[in-house]
Amino acid sequence: IRRPPRSTPLYSSAASDVYKRQILDPQQVILYLNRKDALLIDIRNNKEYSEGKISQAKHVGPDIELCKKEISKVSDKPIIIVCQNGNYSSRMAADLKKENINVFIMKGGINSWRNENLPLIS
Repeated sequence: IRRPPRSTPLYSSAASDVYKRQILDPQQVILYLNRKDALLIDIRNNKEYSEGKISQAKHVGPDIELCKKEISKVSDKPIIIVCQNGNYSSRMAADLKKENINVFIMKGGINSWRNENLPLIS
C-alpha cells in the first residue's frame, strides 16, 4: 500500500508572501499616495473618522458596497483601505479579493499612523 503524496499546505510560503505584499506600513502608504497617486479609502465609522483622518482619505464607512463603488471610479490606481487598527480592513480586503478586487491595507490602521506621529486632520 502506497501513501498518497503529501499535499501542499493550505497557506504555502508563496501564498503568504503574496498576501504580505498587500500590507503596507504607514511610510509605504505615504509613498503610494505621493508617487503612485493611490486611492486611500477610510472604512472607519463616522465617530472614529471624526476623531482624525488622513487628508487624502476618501471616507466611505464600513460598507463594502460603498467601497466597491469608490473603487469602480478608478482603474489604474493602487487602492489602499484603512480602518482603526487593521482588523476590519483585512476582512474587507479578503471579501473584495473573492470578487477579484485587489487592494492594499495599512498595517495597524490609523492607530499605527498615529503611533508614527503622522499628521491627521479633524
